[in-house]
Amino acid sequence: MTSIKQQFPGLTIDGIYEPSQALLDECTHQFDSRTLRYVEPAKCNSRELEISVGKSDKKLRIESSTLAIRETKHTPDEDVSTAYKLLNCLKRRAIAYEFAGLISYGAHERYTDKLLRRLNSEPPPNYQQTSIMQILKADREVWVYMTQTVQDIRPSADGTRPLDKALHDALSDYNVTFHMLPLPMASSNAYAPLRSREDHSNREQNFVQFWLQRTRFQQKRKGQSQGHSPGLKLCAKRYQRRSGKRCKGQAYLLQLQLVRVQEAAAGASCKKGKHVCFKANSLKPHACSSAHAEEMPKQTA
Repeated sequence: MTSIKQQFPGLTIDGIYEPSQALLDECTHQFDSRTLRYVEPAKCNSRELEISVGKSDKKLRIESSTLAIRETKHTPDEDVSTAYKLLNCLKRRAIAYEFAGLISYGAHERYTDKLLRRLNSEPPPNYQQTSIMQILKADREVWVYMTQTVQDIRPSADGTRPLDKALHDALSDYNVTFHMLPLPMASSNAYAPLRSREDHSNREQNFVQFWLQRTRFQQKRKGQSQGHSPGLKLCAKRYQRRSGKRCKGQAYLLQLQLVRVQEAAAGASCKKGKHVCFKANSLKPHACSSAHAEEMPKQTA
């Protein structure tokens, strides 16, 4: 630790910046066993917290047919809810890996700077900024990438540390960058929302209104093509309540009531219904449009 302080004169390694002994033991154990394991930032405690808050736990164990009492210390996890607290945890981890000789302090600091820079980047419209939870997930994926790509984690004969290059290359891996992408807002229309039953009923109602408008438009176009003014085939409002009556099981033909047709004579029947007048229960064999012309509503073009 004295050598690290001499190598980095401007680095403060005391108080909250001094890594705990458990963190130093973990990193040196990885060097001895040649096995890289992920040390999450919440486990990067300070020596100050380890002394003041750490709890001792004594357990009875049997080792080599001998009964012994082993004492273990448990330190609560660090709070990483803010960028400042997360930065302190990552700085302690950088010092611990420099202490073990696996990752240089400068390479880890450059990695931390690129990682936390995503917290201040401006997101696209309708997207939210990258959260600390996303940074923690990306940090875990970086260690998974280094475990899969680096065969020997120890420095080479010339002093080159392979984990320094792998730490930089991991930021370009898709599994890492995927977690750092901005997520869409809850009220954004970037993705199609789930439709509820109310939305489904509104869609059906809108479809019915559209179909009725389309049918009226087609009837209007058909009436114009036959040489009649628009609206002749629609029953007048004062006669609408009579349009549903039946005469001896046969429907009244509204075309005879408003416009004379040629399918059958007055009083006769065709496939559409009986040709009778429907005014005031008249049911006489004549067209309402001709017999009661003075009472018919005026047609608009």
